[in-house]
Amino acid sequence: LTFFPSDSLEFTPVFAGDATYQMLTCRNKSKLPAVFEIMCCDTESSCFRILPRRGLIPAEGFQLFIVQFKAPDIAFLGKEKEAFKLRVNGFDVWGPMLLGAGAVPECELEDIDQDLSVTLPPTSIGLESMRIIGLRNSSRVPCIFHINE
Repeated sequence: LTFFPSDSLEFTPVFAGDATYQMLTCRNKSKLPAVFEIMCCDTESSCFRILPRRGLIPAEGFQLFIVQFKAPDIAFLGKEKEAFKLRVNGFDVWGPMLLGAGAVPECELEDIDQDLSVTLPPTSIGLESMRIIGLRNSSRVPCIFHINE
C-alpha cells in the first residue's frame, strides 16, 4: 500500500473546539484485494477521526479516507500528533503521521502607549486630529473585534 501524502498529513491550526477535514489516499498496488481496519484514532481522547473504519480496497485500486482534526478545548491547546495505523489482511501497516494544532486568536494593538491609552496631538478649536492605530492578528485563526465609540 502507498499513501498520499506519504510522510505526514498536517492540518492548519483551528480555533479551540472547531474541526477541519482533509483527504488521505491509500493505493493498493497489489493484484490482491486488501481488507483493512483502522487501528488508530479510536479513543475518546484522540483529536483525530478517520472514516471509513473498515473496508476493502480492490486490487490495483484506491481508498479515500476522510480525516477529521478537532482542536481540543482552550485549556489543552497545543500540537497534537498520532500515527496512522491500519491492519491490512492481518498485518499492521503504518501510514503518515497526523499533525494538528489548536489555536486562539491573539490580536495586538500597534503604536499605542504602554498604559493602553491613545493620545492625539493637540489641535485648535474647529480642527481635526487623527491617529492611525494598527491591529494585528498574530495567530493563524480569524480574530473578531469590536470598537466601542
